[in-house]
Amino acid sequence: MERVVRAVPIKSKQALQAFAAKSAAWPLSEKKQFLSYFGDAVEYWYFQEIEGKPYIIAIAEGTKLSEGYAKYPELDDPYFNWFREQVLEICGVDLREIPHAAESELIYTLRV
Repeated sequence: MERVVRAVPIKSKQALQAFAAKSAAWPLSEKKQFLSYFGDAVEYWYFQEIEGKPYIIAIAEGTKLSEGYAKYPELDDPYFNWFREQVLEICGVDLREIPHAAESELIYTLRV
């Protein structure tokens, strides 16, 4: 299982909530098609203020995340096109150019 964690500044909590609500309203079959590129993927979106500025903390998990992100430049399905426009609008990140925003590196896992 692969995991990608991103922290990206956004316009506002309300913009993120609206994006999430619109995403939830899309047909399940179109979302399943999109997520299939990433191998049984799931993505969690958290809102956090950092130094008074709004951020999305997104955690994606799947069996083929790297393969899915590599396909972003060529993808042309309705859900991805809409998703890409929303991300560009609220985050300023173009998923065709920067597939999963900034790179992150796991430093430590706290467990017993």
